[in-house]
Amino acid sequence: MRPALALLTLALLAGCSSPGGDATPAAAPPPAAAVLGDPATVDWCALLDPAPLTAHGSPSPATADGYDACHTSVSGPVSMILRVGAQDLEYPGSLAVGTRRADDGTSVITQYEDSVECSKLLELPGGARVLVRVEVRGEPLATGTACAVADAELTSLRTTLMSGTPVAHVRADPGSARTADPCAAVPADLAAAPGLAGTTPRRGPLSHHCTWEATPGTGEGPWMFVTLSWETRDSGQFREHRTIEGQEVSGILSDLGRGPCVLILPLRPVAGGADGDVETVEVKYLPPTAGTDPCVVAAKVAAGVKKAVVA
Repeated sequence: MRPALALLTLALLAGCSSPGGDATPAAAPPPAAAVLGDPATVDWCALLDPAPLTAHGSPSPATADGYDACHTSVSGPVSMILRVGAQDLEYPGSLAVGTRRADDGTSVITQYEDSVECSKLLELPGGARVLVRVEVRGEPLATGTACAVADAELTSLRTTLMSGTPVAHVRADPGSARTADPCAAVPADLAAAPGLAGTTPRRGPLSHHCTWEATPGTGEGPWMFVTLSWETRDSGQFREHRTIEGQEVSGILSDLGRGPCVLILPLRPVAGGADGDVETVEVKYLPPTAGTDPCVVAAKVAAGVKKAVVA
């Protein structure tokens, strides 16, 4: 990992003078809420600019990653994936290595950078954060290559979002999991899973993701992450499938005491989607100690969310 980026000094904007001599203050940047509108229905694929990848190949069509992100990629001598979306609260804040602030009220936070990955956040006035992540597949590239693509994408995003023009949105069917609150969807008794009693749930401001953490921001357990999303018929073909607590689930289904459980439960078909498209809830749970079966807990949480979200 590179050394921390230097913190840049915030330059003061000088006001202009009117003919009468009165100073005219610079226009305040638009709040994120005015630009992004309803965060639940932001069309991330409309925000993604594939141009930064064209120097390395022909970008693939933009493809939605659930509700909260979109990606494009290039394949060949250089293979990279460029992803834009809501901030991933699972990414420990302790990994941030630098912040660069701009005169327009935005900041760029570098979470991680090396020869195979670059992850940065564009923080908008008001605190909302948009994630830009570039991943190199295959042979590692020269350090800085992935971040050069990410920086170009961040420049494009900043220009779009700070123009004040509202972003595009997707149509959400009434009652869709897209419009549900992932924190409120978890019954209180199930949210108090072993090791998490008394913890405060946190929802990403632009996401369908909620976290319960005993030590927030560190990545250390115990923790539970709940995400509302959707997937295609083929998404789970390589996952393990099992019946747990009467629910047909799939994922990385940890055995007792062997780490976290990552479990996905279908909720209902996507209204207007292709055959086999389903809304889902994903529950990731890491218990405090061995002896608690994390997948039993996760399956109960997933079933509780399904009951709350699906009328």
